[in-house]
Amino acid sequence: MQLRAIIRHNLGLKIFAFLLAVLTWLTLRYVARNDTWPQPGLASPVKIEFASLPIRVLADPANPNKHQLEPTQAAVVVRGRKADLDKLAARDILLFVELSGMADTHDIKAYCPPGVVVEQIRPAQARVAPASLP
Repeated sequence: MQLRAIIRHNLGLKIFAFLLAVLTWLTLRYVARNDTWPQPGLASPVKIEFASLPIRVLADPANPNKHQLEPTQAAVVVRGRKADLDKLAARDILLFVELSGMADTHDIKAYCPPGVVVEQIRPAQARVAPASLP
């Protein structure tokens, strides 16, 4: 078989496969750069900051000890679609530290509604100590 015949055989399928491969590559490249799937009607995700949100302590319910937290509040930057962030209120974001292990400092974690992603929490850690008795 000649080279020309090999190239022209199923030329339509070959072009379709090539275009599909390019589209897949562009989509994966976009996802890798932006860490999110493309969303229709959204050029880029919107970010907003909530300042002074209270931090809660999550401990074993069987543990009767009280804990003192420093700092007691943190700021959080979230990202998402404008429609999702327009409906978002500060009470919808839960900042917490999990008491596990014997460490003095624990990472501050956040719970957000679906469609909202935490970009940054400042400060990132909180110090937990047993509360002093009155």
